[in-house]
Amino acid sequence: MSEWIVCEWERPDIDQMTPPVINRCRGPRLLVDPSYAVRWHGQCLNTKGRWEYEPMPSSRTPAFYRRCRFPSFDAAVAAFTARKEKQP
Repeated sequence: MSEWIVCEWERPDIDQMTPPVINRCRGPRLLVDPSYAVRWHGQCLNTKGRWEYEPMPSSRTPAFYRRCRFPSFDAAVAAFTARKEKQP
């Protein structure tokens, strides 16, 4: 699995030591292989720009993969950037 740090956090109320990362994901259950996940503290960014709990791999449903995986690295970065811009 490859991992990239997405950006530096600019908010002092957010944990500065563990920034979000983008992981390249591969596997037979994915709808697009490889897919990309934006992860932070056991959560994944979904396609609506919300963080949600990431269950263990055996508990992930096709609906979860549709919501929480991006078809390209650029799409994952764009989703995170849009989320970051919505922050107060």
